[in-house]
Amino acid sequence: MTQETFVRAYQALDRFDGRSEPFTWMYRIAVNLSLNQIRARKSKLRRSTSDDPRILALVAETRPSLGDPAGASDRRRIAEAVYDGIDSLSDTLRTTLIMVCIDGLSHEEASKVLGCPEGTVAWRIHEARRKLKAFLVERGYGGEVE
Repeated sequence: MTQETFVRAYQALDRFDGRSEPFTWMYRIAVNLSLNQIRARKSKLRRSTSDDPRILALVAETRPSLGDPAGASDRRRIAEAVYDGIDSLSDTLRTTLIMVCIDGLSHEEASKVLGCPEGTVAWRIHEARRKLKAFLVERGYGGEVE
């Protein structure tokens, strides 16, 4: 995705009019490419594999899990539930949640990339978290995923 983003940005360089920061413009290209990739994969694959990098990143912790296979197994199970919950969100909520909560963009930066007001970004984050929590509670995960 990164390479394709730079290729697309280079090809469209003459169309960059400077109304936004180059970072925002390129980030939007990356978001659009990622959403297209997700949509293409959804029709082919409904369930994630156990080696999905998003799951592995969620499972990885700063504390080593050596000597605690049961804990590692529980964390993997929870991570897979979180992954499924994130995938159950709409493209808009999922994209906003990932940009702010995983990529670390501020609401202001996300609003520029997404082309919407900061208040809308804040609402989307709130709504995505609410829906994700409800998804996890429905599957029997309570305080352990806070």
